[in-house]
Amino acid sequence: MPEIFVGALRLSWQRRRALFDIALIPLIVSLAIDVLVKPVLIDANYTVALQSNPGGVFIGLLGYILLSLLPWSAFAVGWTRHCLLGPSLAGPSPAGPSPAGPSPAGPLTAQWTSRELRYFGATLKLLLVYGVGSFIAMLIVLTVHGGQMPTSTSLVLISLGLLVAMGYVLTRLCLVLPAAALDQPFGFVTALRYSQGKGLSLLVLMLLLFLLAFFSGPLAAIVIGQVLAQFFDQPFSIGPDLVLRLAVEIASYACSAPLLVAMALAFSRLTGWQQGGALRPLP
Repeated sequence: MPEIFVGALRLSWQRRRALFDIALIPLIVSLAIDVLVKPVLIDANYTVALQSNPGGVFIGLLGYILLSLLPWSAFAVGWTRHCLLGPSLAGPSPAGPSPAGPSPAGPLTAQWTSRELRYFGATLKLLLVYGVGSFIAMLIVLTVHGGQMPTSTSLVLISLGLLVAMGYVLTRLCLVLPAAALDQPFGFVTALRYSQGKGLSLLVLMLLLFLLAFFSGPLAAIVIGQVLAQFFDQPFSIGPDLVLRLAVEIASYACSAPLLVAMALAFSRLTGWQQGGALRPLP
């Protein structure tokens, strides 16, 4: 799917102004969670706390992840719908456009409705699959080595193989995310059937975009941090830590945009989805 890879990058760049508008409010909420809520939920010296109170650390980390997913889900739905439907149809109520026709283009912002809640739920299901898969992978590693942790070399090889297998499954299941954004009834079984025979292509596509985001994200955060530091220098400093957090949030939202577009385009191609039309019959 090389054209999807190129198309995701091109579309994200061409619609960068819309990307900014849609991401603005979720980004601010994410920053507030990171600055105000994270220190309450996660001890700064969590390595020490993990030894004395592992349950509390786990609950705090879980709470932080769940809260962080809320604004990201609103952004992901708004951005996915904008890229596939355009600005005029990206924001009707979850019930769909009115009988009178498409809703007029309004302010291009993220919102929180039952649609975003369904997307949030689909994301949690994917994380649950990942967690269960990781647990099973750990059991396999321990079983193969008689309950003992393997050597570093074999551990790396086994982990790499299990990661590839898990990534193969997860990239196929990820079709449930654009489906939730487009109000399509879509479960894991349906996602597996539509992606039959395309799992390897999806894995390579997402891996390339993930690696691009992984390497460009930190670089973008450094550049953005330097730019922000010029605007918020003494005597109006907002503090280097806050500047860094803001730069990381901006970079993470910007780098996740092509991934969301790629998932949406792959969903459209594999299912035959078209605006106002039915999906292709299941294979």
